[in-house]
Amino acid sequence: MIDDGNPLSGLWNGWVALSERQMTLGAMRKRLAQLLQAPSLRRPSSAEWNLGVLLRRKGDAPVGYFELCVKQPEGLGRRPDSQPYLTNLCVAKACRGRGLGRKLLKLVEDFSRTAWQGNALYLHTDDDPAAFNLYNSSGYAVRKRQKAQLCGLCVLSGSGTVLLRSFCMDCEAQDSRSM
Repeated sequence: MIDDGNPLSGLWNGWVALSERQMTLGAMRKRLAQLLQAPSLRRPSSAEWNLGVLLRRKGDAPVGYFELCVKQPEGLGRRPDSQPYLTNLCVAKACRGRGLGRKLLKLVEDFSRTAWQGNALYLHTDDDPAAFNLYNSSGYAVRKRQKAQLCGLCVLSGSGTVLLRSFCMDCEAQDSRSM
């Protein structure tokens, strides 16, 4: 986000936000198409493969979606193994404010712990107060903050990217060994 007093800054910021949204939607559509070709609940062997779950009633529009993969948590030092990483969690606008996001997050946590034997769940969120409040009130802790990365006229990542981790029994010991 650029705020330098230039009257064109608002226009530029709107264009960047629209462009980022279109890139994100395109990437999600592509990954969802790949997931539907070979659905599996097995723990993936690399971050190249994701588990995607689309929630909808039969014959209705989707109301929620999440994507989960395994990868090394960014910026947390070396880890002996990858952990579950929540790539996306979305709730349809018409269904927000009813606790569906919290229920999806709980489903992701339970699945990560039981089916993939994860002992932590990592994720990130950009400047989205509703998402941050959901994760913060669900026991997630800020692990790293990043500012927007500018490259010439392009924003490479959103401002205020935050990496979060859920609390777990042995995470503090793991963090102190890896940093």
